[in-house]
Amino acid sequence: MLSARNRSAPPALPHVCLALLVAVGLGQPVRAQEAATPPGVTPYRAPTIALVQPPVGGSVPADRPVVVFRFAPGEPTDPIDAGSFTVLVDGRDRRSLFQMSGGEAWGPIGDPAAKDAEDAVAPGAHQVEARICSARGTCGSVTATVVVRPSTAPAVEAPGASRRSRVLEALLAVVKKLIEP
Repeated sequence: MLSARNRSAPPALPHVCLALLVAVGLGQPVRAQEAATPPGVTPYRAPTIALVQPPVGGSVPADRPVVVFRFAPGEPTDPIDAGSFTVLVDGRDRRSLFQMSGGEAWGPIGDPAAKDAEDAVAPGAHQVEARICSARGTCGSVTATVVVRPSTAPAVEAPGASRRSRVLEALLAVVKKLIEP
């Protein structure tokens, strides 16, 4: 049987709700993870993803603007969902240009053979964002600035130009020998 004192008392609040009420009452912001994670319980870790090529402060040539990402699961029992990998370069989806193997993905940040200026990559700084999720839906992401430098590829002669010049040089040498006494 409940006494009169027990009937009027409010039900006991769990410590999470109490912490939330106290923090809100004090006007302090509360992060969702702090309020939802009981003391002594390790928070669930998202997969990690990092841009490994080019290194921080490095750049890529315009004729081969390839970047490499590496990733790993945050929890041993929550594998990476490879189909969730996405890459945005200056806000444009570039996922179709990337390949994946094991714990890494690589590909160009722009299509160097593109005829459309929007699909090509111009020299300069570009914002690159990548994201990958686990099988349970927890996602990790990375954002970096990648500098594309103008390519310094040597000029290529026309395929038959060097052969023609050698033939002409040989003919001139023969003519000189015939002309000389």
